[in-house]
Amino acid sequence: MLFPEVASRQIPGSLASFYLQHVLIMVVPPYLMYEWGPRSIEPRREWSWAIFSLCFYWMYTLYVLYPVSLLTEVNLNYVLCPAPADPFNGPNYRLSAFLYQTFCVLTFGKALTWVVDGLRSKIKG
Repeated sequence: MLFPEVASRQIPGSLASFYLQHVLIMVVPPYLMYEWGPRSIEPRREWSWAIFSLCFYWMYTLYVLYPVSLLTEVNLNYVLCPAPADPFNGPNYRLSAFLYQTFCVLTFGKALTWVVDGLRSKIKG
């Protein structure tokens, strides 16, 4: 959401669909965490699910997206080369992107847990 690449979206409705999907990515997880109760949120000091999701994302990127991108010559999820507005453009693009994504997944995933858990405890008493 910080550096969206929307210039290539030429089909009618694709720009609206892009923003709708990304807004839903930010709205649906807190809603589900709030509604499903305490069993859906890992404890605040537990990192196993955060590390698991990060490893799953790395494996998906390295063993699915990257080979499929090479075979089809389509830059899926910008694994072959950076987006035009990407601040990590350069010779170490992939390493920078992985480090940045690692930081974001761990930081914002845990921040979401803390915020939703705090709000739920205040609302439900």
